[in-house]
Amino acid sequence: MGNEMTKLLLLLIYLSICFQSVASSFSFHLLQEPHTLDPISIRGSTGSYLFTNLFRSLYRYHNLKGLIPEGAEFCVWKNNKHLNCKLNRKVKWSQGDSVKAQHYVNSFQHLINPKTSTVNSELILNLKNASLILKGKKKPTELGIKALGEYELDFYFDQIDPDFLYKLSYPSLAPIYSSHFPDKKQAHKLVVNGPYKIKEWVPGKRIYLERNSYYANSQKKYPEIMVYFIEDDETALRVFESNKMSFLRRLNSSQIENFRVKKGFFQVPVARFDYMGFGPELKKHKAFRKALALSLDYEQLKKIYHALGRPGCPSMPSRLMKEVPCYPFDLKTAKEIIGSLPVELKKKRWPIYFSKMGGDDIAKGMEWMQHQWQSHLGLQLELKPEEQGVYLQILNSKPPAIFRKGLNLDRPTCLAGLETFLKGHPENFIQLDDIIYKQWVQQLENTQDNTAKQKLCSKAIQRLMDEFYIIPLGEMHFTMLEDGNFTGWSINEFNQLDLTDLQAKTSSSK
Repeated sequence: MGNEMTKLLLLLIYLSICFQSVASSFSFHLLQEPHTLDPISIRGSTGSYLFTNLFRSLYRYHNLKGLIPEGAEFCVWKNNKHLNCKLNRKVKWSQGDSVKAQHYVNSFQHLINPKTSTVNSELILNLKNASLILKGKKKPTELGIKALGEYELDFYFDQIDPDFLYKLSYPSLAPIYSSHFPDKKQAHKLVVNGPYKIKEWVPGKRIYLERNSYYANSQKKYPEIMVYFIEDDETALRVFESNKMSFLRRLNSSQIENFRVKKGFFQVPVARFDYMGFGPELKKHKAFRKALALSLDYEQLKKIYHALGRPGCPSMPSRLMKEVPCYPFDLKTAKEIIGSLPVELKKKRWPIYFSKMGGDDIAKGMEWMQHQWQSHLGLQLELKPEEQGVYLQILNSKPPAIFRKGLNLDRPTCLAGLETFLKGHPENFIQLDDIIYKQWVQQLENTQDNTAKQKLCSKAIQRLMDEFYIIPLGEMHFTMLEDGNFTGWSINEFNQLDLTDLQAKTSSSK
């Protein structure tokens, strides 16, 4: 009992030192401290929560309003390989200079430069010469983006890109004032064009943000923002409960029933395509993959997670599909398949790789799958949790036989998820090269009719599932908490935190 009291006391002291509360500030946390101030380095929501509010591209995305012009006054397609954008002349940098077309050109050339080495270059791979530039066969200055005077841009494409306007809401495609970014201790010198700028960065602890006075409609008094670095979900929850954090970005599923009836509890549907993938080692063993897919009791997993979507069905929003294909729980068939397979497949100790960054919920799901496959099929499996950086290196160098991959969509389309499994895509970790699947996806790229898009989306996903290339993990909702002291902020389905219109509630409005 004494040890527990000591631990609690130490935790309270830690919270009081590290998480200083400022009455009028809005606060949230990141799972990892960003290693650079360059927006092209963003991976997942950890960087996006910060950079979305520092840098703005030509648009931003709202779940209900759709695309909202930011740097653009408007963009129009001249033909399917030529996009013209007129810039908003009122947009300024945080030190007062106007944001001009050349700033966008510099940003895109910086992004596609092979020396930069970022996965976000995939966002602009369809631009003219992009692939050749990445291979070192052309120069970044030959990319298909041109400044027409100070406030007009032209984009030229080698391949049609029907989702390109949505990509232009991503902060990695924001303009940059300079390709030389200050270090963390000099972060206040970073020139940005978003609603907030960095006031101070305390390495290892927190970032202070203040309103960018040159951002549109910044005449009002806006709250300052504190961004903490907290890797542990339990610690983050304790910080929130101690009233030192305004917004909790992730509540573990084990806590959902405790908080569901409390004020500030809410759930946000997210556009993702999370899946269990099968690497090259299992490429020739479709029957084995089928047994793994059919032997999971998906309804049980849904209850464990208190999920709104059913595992075994695609993670992307159901509105994108005409029909939603789902794997059944068919243990009889799974056992029959396993019984007919070679002994070496059944006796091998299979590793299951996943990222530690997903926290306790992901680990719990992997433990559940391990138990299901052991108890239902008699297989031996070993869990392999890895730090995110190491995990990505493993996936890129030699994808494991069985692994879990979270896939954030960067736009609200089926194509955003399906293109991942095309040959040559940098995140095609299952190394899929399926001609039929490719045909469905190419037809999806070339159609403008929404009903046709839904049908093609369903057909392509059905192909993935009929061949048991993946096990989709169901539509997902992030469970979050907020303290009710602020208004004007939102979370969109890409899990981007938008603080454009953030305001502190007055005492009369609470």
